[in-house]
Amino acid sequence: MLDAAKGITLSFLPAFPKMKRWTREGIHYIDGVPVNESVFGRDPFEPVTCSYIPQIIKMQSQVKVTVKSAGKQNAINNAIAKENQTEAEIIIWDAEEDSELEALGTYLYESGQMYLTAGCAGFAAVLPKLLGLTGEKRDNTKLMPKLLVICGSVNPITVEQINFA
Repeated sequence: MLDAAKGITLSFLPAFPKMKRWTREGIHYIDGVPVNESVFGRDPFEPVTCSYIPQIIKMQSQVKVTVKSAGKQNAINNAIAKENQTEAEIIIWDAEEDSELEALGTYLYESGQMYLTAGCAGFAAVLPKLLGLTGEKRDNTKLMPKLLVICGSVNPITVEQINFA
């Protein structure tokens, strides 16, 4: 993504507090447990073997990785703006609460750093407000009576989600 966008910095926000997923000091937690010790670490096909996000990225990329905290105001104030930066970098943002994701999103937006971001639904939930997107909310969704859902995961959380749906 950095290469394609000719970017210098990619902000990555992996936390999803509403689903009890947060990142602290670069370690990703599920329900208060490092992700590699959670059900995801016991997945029979693709177990997560590491909880430290910079290490996971380094297994796949040579890009510099830095961890910063959304919860510390000084980190937000001094985070990304590096005028003479020439080396590509991925910044992993710690966050444990939705308010931290919103504050960080506001900072990234106001400082012109929203053009290259990645994350999950936790961060995506703050984007409509930040970007001024509006739309109508649907009260109900009609599904076709012959709906087929296929999921290859045997992860217990995914199975629960499929059963709920």
